[in-house]
Amino acid sequence: MTLKVMMKGNEQILRLEQVEKIYGPRGAFFNKTGKDVIALSRISFSIGKGEIFGLIGESGSGKTTTGRLILKLEEPDAGKIFFKDKEVATLSGNPLKTFRLRVQMIFQDPYQSLNPQFTVYETVSEPLIIHRLKNKTGRDEQVYDAMQAVQLSPPEDFFSRYPHQLSGGQRQRVAVARALVLHPELIIADEPTSMLDAPISIQIFDILLKIQKTFNVAFLFISHSLAAARYLCQRIGVIYKGHLVELGLGKEVIQSPRHPYTRALLDALPVFAHGKMVKRYETLLKKERENTRAEGCIFYKRCSMARVPDCSYEQPPLADSGSGHLVACPYT
Repeated sequence: MTLKVMMKGNEQILRLEQVEKIYGPRGAFFNKTGKDVIALSRISFSIGKGEIFGLIGESGSGKTTTGRLILKLEEPDAGKIFFKDKEVATLSGNPLKTFRLRVQMIFQDPYQSLNPQFTVYETVSEPLIIHRLKNKTGRDEQVYDAMQAVQLSPPEDFFSRYPHQLSGGQRQRVAVARALVLHPELIIADEPTSMLDAPISIQIFDILLKIQKTFNVAFLFISHSLAAARYLCQRIGVIYKGHLVELGLGKEVIQSPRHPYTRALLDALPVFAHGKMVKRYETLLKKERENTRAEGCIFYKRCSMARVPDCSYEQPPLADSGSGHLVACPYT
């Protein structure tokens, strides 16, 4: 069954149905066990037109793999991905070219994602040239508009600069402008501020929010930070070891987290009272419990709320806990 939790009145632009990705031992460089690695386990979610959807989880949870599958950089082993009701895996020729125009990505490290031999103008205009869009005058106008949208103003002051001549925040703005210049309908932002300090991160977040409102662009915002997701996202999906464990409106997930893992992520955010760090939920065990069964809840070893041995028997499915707030835990 496909799980659909949409904001009311929102047209669906992206849909994942039971998507799975498994890496064999030969394909995983750091896999020393010789066993298959389940990067994604039958995850399903959708994104509405003009919506910012947050996919939140720690390193190795499957967030970036999700983005790569959506972009068709890799193929899922099971399940389907739809962009505007067209299955991505079946796209080729002109439909695939159109898809590449409509879906863009902002990478984690702006310095690594920018060609050091390209000027800012060459970097932002490159997608237009690759797709043979506009003449020189039209490209200039579109690059100018994109750079103004990311607050690199006046744009002509930046056209001839190279990445090493820019600050980290300016480099990331160039990366955002490059993604925006094609006027996409969906942008995948993979940890776009993890290399930046807090004040610059807020500036980038505000730029993304302005782009969303001005151009009605949808975002898949990939991050480890629930604090960032709270600032940006209308809805949030929490992912742990390839399993989607909670999904709902951003405000509800933050204010009333249901899954023990989501609560552990919130406890990781610093909250101080009387000079001491306060943890509200304490759902994370200090020492993992042993579990020889492979089919139990994915969070069982680390969960202080687990029912022993019940939670070691099977992975609970996402279920509606009220008002469309989905959680993969029957005990919260």
